[in-house]
Amino acid sequence: MFSNQLSWLCVTLADRPEIQEKMYEEIIASIENENEIKKENCPFTRSVLLESQRLNPVVDSLMHRACSDVVVDGVLIEKDSSFQG
Repeated sequence: MFSNQLSWLCVTLADRPEIQEKMYEEIIASIENENEIKKENCPFTRSVLLESQRLNPVVDSLMHRACSDVVVDGVLIEKDSSFQG
């Protein structure tokens, strides 16, 4: 699951080298100052990661279940029918 999200992050960053560079500089600065990467020292990187999760969620579809019979465009969807959206 997470490999899909990581793949999308890599594709996104490959198209935006200026974002890659800013993240890299922020991470290197954190390592130089703290000898480790601390999330509080990398707000831009954290924002990019969170935005990537928002744009490309791990769960790409959720199961739905009809709570009553309904007709949509002339098609009957029966109560308790399940479908993915």
